[in-house]
Amino acid sequence: MYKNSSEQNSIKYLEKGNKFLKNRKYIEAILEYQKAVPLKPSKKISAELHYNIATGCLALAQYSSAIMEYKKVVLEYKDSPFSDDAQFITAMIFDERLGNKKRAKQEFKFYLDNFPRAKYSFEARRKLLEK
Repeated sequence: MYKNSSEQNSIKYLEKGNKFLKNRKYIEAILEYQKAVPLKPSKKISAELHYNIATGCLALAQYSSAIMEYKKVVLEYKDSPFSDDAQFITAMIFDERLGNKKRAKQEFKFYLDNFPRAKYSFEARRKLLEK
């Protein structure tokens, strides 16, 4: 059981947002997640909320918003299971969506420096060699 009603409400918004995200209703998903953020849920829930907001923004081609949310996960919730993926996706947005190879290289390097054994480390090394 969660310690307070604020946390419980955050979880309800997260779950509702996840249903929208799964059904590719990205705007609706983002709106649900954003309702939970001001409730200041646990770090675990907050990391997932920001990661999912970023995922919705990415699907809507709102790249700067996606990057901002993914970086929030990486910098504020470093121990989260979402942080390594958030960093890799950030690098990929700079590389493949924005064509900013210099910034992509910095982001891939940051990924390897901070998550050397993460699941995309081989791909990140390969991307660095391309540059």
